[in-house]
This record gives sequence, structure tokens and C-alpha cells, in this order.
Amino acid sequence: MKKLLLVAILMLPLVASASIIPCTGTITWATISTPGWQCEAGNLIYSNFQVVSGTVDPDVIATFSNPSAALGWSSTIDFRDPDAFKHNFQISFNVLIDPAAGFMPVPPAGLSWAIIESSTGLQDNNGGPLASFTAVLTQGATGSNTTTYNPPPPGNGSTTSTNPVLTQTVGFKVTDTFSDGDQQSKVFDVSNEFTQAEVPEPSTMLLLGGAFIGLGVIGRKRRKSI
Repeated sequence: MKKLLLVAILMLPLVASASIIPCTGTITWATISTPGWQCEAGNLIYSNFQVVSGTVDPDVIATFSNPSAALGWSSTIDFRDPDAFKHNFQISFNVLIDPAAGFMPVPPAGLSWAIIESSTGLQDNNGGPLASFTAVLTQGATGSNTTTYNPPPPGNGSTTSTNPVLTQTVGFKVTDTFSDGDQQSKVFDVSNEFTQAEVPEPSTMLLLGGAFIGLGVIGRKRRKSI
């Protein structure tokens, strides 16, 4: 547990400094993209929501689910637009395990909770054109996964990525890209799913060792600015 706490400290640059509130109900994009805003769903802290490119309607809503044993300790963050997403866009956010949350069962000695898999999902409600949703993981994990929907009429349904990113770490940055072929998409829901498992503690330390370097660089920059 001490090792996991140290990892969480090293990941602090990924998390905004504002106080953490529960991720409950539906929250608009205008709210979650406020600088410094963050929330916690179960033992996962979500923070630093930003538009990287394109346009996101301010009334797009986000919903968060808690990990649970019934779902294999998976949890999701869904972005929904009741009128269907009509723009290509790219957004980013950070996700980090909170070792002090007390939400998950205490793992046996030598083990700790880690995010072991990340995947994407997409839902269509009116036979829209070709659309895709891609998640790229950086700053703690490396990889990308894409779900693509090219429906025959009437085209209603959902799809999930077939190439989930396998990780073994406590946190990372997610960059999501939604793309539709002709700006007339009928996609109303895109999602990221994260699955956790108990893993040996040294593995998380090895994968996140680079955080020492990042923390040192930040410290040097701060000293120079004084």
C-alpha cells in the first residue's frame, strides 16, 4: 500500500488542484471542462477535461459509473448528446486511482489495484453514416483503441472496440477523438471503459518510474521562475 501511495503522489501533476466531489448524476460538458474541476467515481479520479480541437456542445452531458464486482470491476465515462453529435472533436482528460478512497476491497499483501484495460464504445440511434471514436493513452500508459460504426439501414445499435489497450498502471491521460464522415452523424453516446484488477505492486512502480523525471522537471521550472 505504501508503494501505491507513492505512485499516486508521483501522478499528482495529472490531477487538478481543486477539491474532489463525487461523480454523481449527469454533468454538463460546460461544468466538467471548468479549469480545476474534478470528481471521483468509486476509486477513480477524473480531472483536467479539455477540448483539444473541434467543437463540443456545452450541453453535452457526462455520466460516470462506479467499478463493481458484478461488472468485472469495470467502470465507464459516457459522453451523451441527446440531439446527436454533429461535430468532429478531440477532447482529453486524466484518470487516476485514488488509493485512499476505500471503495474497493483491500487487496492481499503485495497486491494493489491497477487499471488493466481501456476500451471505447459508441451508440447510434438513427442509421447515421460512418463514425469512429478513438482513445489514445499517454502519461502513464501507451496505446490506442478505436470503435467504428458503419451501419446498414436502419443502423440502430452499438459497437465496442475490438482492440482494448492492456495496461497495468494507476493512471494516465486519455485523448478521445470523435469523427463522422459528413457532419450528419446520429451518434448520441460515446464512452471510455476502464477495467481494474489486483496486480503485484512492483509492476506499477516500474511502469510509472518516468513520473520521477516529470516531477523533477516541474520542480526545476518552478525554481527558475522564482
